[in-house]
Amino acid sequence: MKTLIDEWRHITRGKFIILMLIVPLVVAALFGYIFKNGVVNEAPLAVIDLDHSTYSRQLVNKLDSSQYVQVVGIYDNYIEADLLLYNEKYSGVLYLPAD
Repeated sequence: MKTLIDEWRHITRGKFIILMLIVPLVVAALFGYIFKNGVVNEAPLAVIDLDHSTYSRQLVNKLDSSQYVQVVGIYDNYIEADLLLYNEKYSGVLYLPAD
């Protein structure tokens, strides 16, 4: 217990306590400034459509007409999502299973 008290005194005595209080505030303000809009526009999306139904085609068309999502690739066969996201060509992958 004595070592814990000695360590706490050492931490609060120096400039470290100021850094502990100021750095998180600066980082929070910086991230708040960077992400102030909080909205992603025209994010590239890959669609893996195994359903091939009218509903799935309508859903893809509605997503593509949105200002937030741009459907860049439509795949008719099964592909691992990790492979599509690997080179950051797509921001997301929508998987539509059969039936």
